[in-house]
Amino acid sequence: MIRFLKNRLVIFVIVAAGAAVFTLAMVKATGILSWAPTCWGPGGLPVGGLWNSGTAMPEARLEPAFAVLDGRVYIVGGMKAGWLASSVTQIYDPLGDRWQTGAPVPVDIHHATMSALGGYLYLVGGYDDMGKMLRAEPDISQGWRYDPTGDTWTPIADMPAPRAAHAMVEINGLLYVVGGTGENARSVWVYDPATDSWDTSRRGLMPTMREHLAAVALDGQIYVFGGRWKDVNIGTVEKYDPASDTWTTLADMPTPRSTMSLAVLNGRIHVVGGEDMVRACTHVAHEVYDPASDTWTALAPMPTSRQGMASVVIDGRWYLISGSVGSARFADRGLTGLVEIFFPGEGV
Repeated sequence: MIRFLKNRLVIFVIVAAGAAVFTLAMVKATGILSWAPTCWGPGGLPVGGLWNSGTAMPEARLEPAFAVLDGRVYIVGGMKAGWLASSVTQIYDPLGDRWQTGAPVPVDIHHATMSALGGYLYLVGGYDDMGKMLRAEPDISQGWRYDPTGDTWTPIADMPAPRAAHAMVEINGLLYVVGGTGENARSVWVYDPATDSWDTSRRGLMPTMREHLAAVALDGQIYVFGGRWKDVNIGTVEKYDPASDTWTTLADMPTPRSTMSLAVLNGRIHVVGGEDMVRACTHVAHEVYDPASDTWTALAPMPTSRQGMASVVIDGRWYLISGSVGSARFADRGLTGLVEIFFPGEGV
């Protein structure tokens, strides 16, 4: 079967192997041909909305940092072909469906996190060394603030220690860092831009050690999903209450995964994509968590299995950008600049 998508051609050669389906994929933008195993779930599920595509990102990358500022998507760093770190900043305007380039971050970096706050972008942690990434040893504790008016990066206070493959969310003017690699993976660190300082005094340790997790803020709480530890995926979901410095365990994800993407849409948390390092496949499953009932609903899969994407919501639309259709050792050969946009249906 041959499947055409905007800005790329994908050729599928289907070989079943348990729950994974192996495909031979060619990314049109690069001409790279590689195996791209897909972790398939059950079929016959409700779609839950509409999918569309946008103009592909000019330089495909895996595990970049990303955030929305003033209605535009900023994507920074990430890994490019050959497992090389990038310093590139690319900016997507969804209204014009076009890309432009911003000032590069001062270092080549991947597996960092970025959040928007007070008209600026804050970038912290990550890797710049491939060998240390393979050993799960984070090597960047630095952080930077990006000013969109001057298109400039300025150093901020370092994190207490290096951290990578972590998550960061904003609540009430503070940035919370959770999870990741390193000996402090269970600790919650809080950055205050007003004082340019880090607070490490919180004693509420995250119950589950995990890296390559995903997290979102909703109603003043931090919801942490999945991830992996020692290459084994985790389905555990936990909620952190900053006010009481306590954690609560919630209903597990139906599909354990890491490097996946999250979005809050209509008060629910959507999960798509990700990878399984053991089976070396990428996920297409689309699952929705309802915080009100602590339950999950499965929707029809996303159009293209991917992991390590940029994931943002603008005006109720979910933008999933770049990443890789490959997993584990295939990841750098499956890079894609693909932009897919989800329009949720009513009540989804």
